[in-house]
Amino acid sequence: MQLLRSLCALSMVVGFCSLPSRANETLPPDTVKRAVNDYLNQMSTYQARMVVTKVVRLSSGRISEKTYNVECLSQDHIMRIARYARGAVEGSQTWFDIRQTLVFPTGQTAEWRHPGFPGQLTVGIEGPDATRVRHSAIDIGDPFAVLRKIKRVMDRQKLALHAITSETVVLRCTPGSERDVKRRTLQNDYIEIVCARKLGLLPISMTRVCVNDDQNREFDSGATVSMKFSRTADGSIIPISAQRDTRIRPDVQGTLTITWQMAAFDRTPPEQADMSLKIPGPALVLEADTGRQYSAHDDSSQRLKELLGDFVEVLDQPDAKRAVALSFVGRSPDLPQEYALLRRQQGSLIASSVSPWFVAANGFGLLAVGAFLFRRQVLRSISHHRIQPCE
Repeated sequence: MQLLRSLCALSMVVGFCSLPSRANETLPPDTVKRAVNDYLNQMSTYQARMVVTKVVRLSSGRISEKTYNVECLSQDHIMRIARYARGAVEGSQTWFDIRQTLVFPTGQTAEWRHPGFPGQLTVGIEGPDATRVRHSAIDIGDPFAVLRKIKRVMDRQKLALHAITSETVVLRCTPGSERDVKRRTLQNDYIEIVCARKLGLLPISMTRVCVNDDQNREFDSGATVSMKFSRTADGSIIPISAQRDTRIRPDVQGTLTITWQMAAFDRTPPEQADMSLKIPGPALVLEADTGRQYSAHDDSSQRLKELLGDFVEVLDQPDAKRAVALSFVGRSPDLPQEYALLRRQQGSLIASSVSPWFVAANGFGLLAVGAFLFRRQVLRSISHHRIQPCE
């Protein structure tokens, strides 16, 4: 018994003993909640680019894989998510998609889908279509989607501090509703949240642990969401990757995994012009909450300004195509070749926008400087030869 106490004491010193200690009492779970809330409030403005991979089991049992290239611009919690994606079933390409979505903190959502240009703009707050659009955009395009998922669990459930080590703080809670909690104990079915101390108590993983097997349970033990962060030179903590592994049963249809890999993350505020949707006039507008439909270039399009303010701009179709070609989604390989042509033309216009008089003036200036330097070098050479003594 004395040996056991000594080993446990040693393991607590090095930070790996999972038994609670008196130090645990100084860190209530609410401290972790506040750390997460403060971090998400600080991350209200940024520019991010990601590659997101989603693997799904279909009702037929076959495996579908979708790859999303995503740009998320956030300005005071208003997100503009642009993405182009491809899908394949058992390795054969079957699907592609291009869409740009605005999500406001109020719940207002606007999404322009345009694989078949000019496409459709869906606007709404409470309707089922608007809700589906909003959740789909955030689930894929928000770089903090996993962290927000963990936050929802922390806000909904009663957390218990399980352990503190030199590197982590471990919290546990019982999954399900309060009624379900009464039928379980924390020892045989629980959710474990691991937070990193060096990252200011930000959660880095959340795992469903099920000791007792339940045939009616949809998720297997080990279902996990996780995040990786990095510190920048100025001390900021930014996301670099995330993963959601649902571990559903072999006979269940649904999402198997989603991975987010950050290609770039910058806290520089985006330009207001980049935050707006630039849609073509012929596009169909659907107000999801009322079912009202109209063309964007109709007199009714004034309604778009009422709904979205400066975050929407209705253009003529050629100008809208040019705007798409120059935007993030203009890189989609599934767009017609004319978009690549428009992008090259715009590059040529920028290159030729320099005045020929400016080029000529600079050319003459360079010639004059060159002539002056050449003349000075010749004179110095002549003078040098004149003062050399004769042998």
